[in-house]
Amino acid sequence: MAKNAPSFRKQLTRSRVALLTGTQGLRAVTMDRAHVYPDLRLIYNRIKKSGNSSISLYLNELVFGGGDSDAGAVSTMTRADYRSELKNARSAGKRLDELSLRELFAARHYYRFTVFRNPYARCLSAFLDKVASAKRRYSHFPGAGQQDMAGFSDFVRFLESGGLRANKHFWPQCHLLMAPPDQFDQIGQLENLRDDLSRVCAEIGVSLPASLDLSKPHALERRYQGKVQGATRRLESFYDESLYSRVATLYREDFAVGRYDPDWRP
Repeated sequence: MAKNAPSFRKQLTRSRVALLTGTQGLRAVTMDRAHVYPDLRLIYNRIKKSGNSSISLYLNELVFGGGDSDAGAVSTMTRADYRSELKNARSAGKRLDELSLRELFAARHYYRFTVFRNPYARCLSAFLDKVASAKRRYSHFPGAGQQDMAGFSDFVRFLESGGLRANKHFWPQCHLLMAPPDQFDQIGQLENLRDDLSRVCAEIGVSLPASLDLSKPHALERRYQGKVQGATRRLESFYDESLYSRVATLYREDFAVGRYDPDWRP
């Protein structure tokens, strides 16, 4: 079986879920990226390296209340503690294949949204977080352990030579959608998260707490040392014109669907 190819059982599940939710073009390989929040009548499609952990934490607060009250905290937290908090937050949503027949029918009418990130920043963030940091699972990728433009260029060359599908952190954002873009009510931008999430809340009839500071990653992410890469403010240190052009070519569909200008420069 080809790498990333869904099993026969997952294909059957996809067909059932697609039929009952009325989702055209539902993809078996990525339908687990969708988290369903029945209390909010909402489906959020998580996209790796596009703020999905912070957004899951914020959505958990919409379901259960609370807020980004410890935004100013300087204390750090361990990886285990962070992963536990994130797992608890994500448990507020259900995967499509976990829904009952009744819930699947109800999901036909749920608001569907996802959030894209500027592909230049997302590509660099994936490199910094997974490859340049020399994490064991990623140590075999070109550029591993190199915190410079040369290492990033080697990584981009790897993506160009077939590595784009090597890991979902590197996949184009469009390829991480549970279904084609036209099946979504909103595709927001991470850089405009407060306005975009405010529109989502207005559509589903809930209030976005003023206490949530959506201009930066969730407080828990900021307390987990090394989680936040700050890729956007580091673009000029890792990109030259050639790299901008190469990344724009690799992720051209993301630029179009996410409404990003490939000619933009910081």
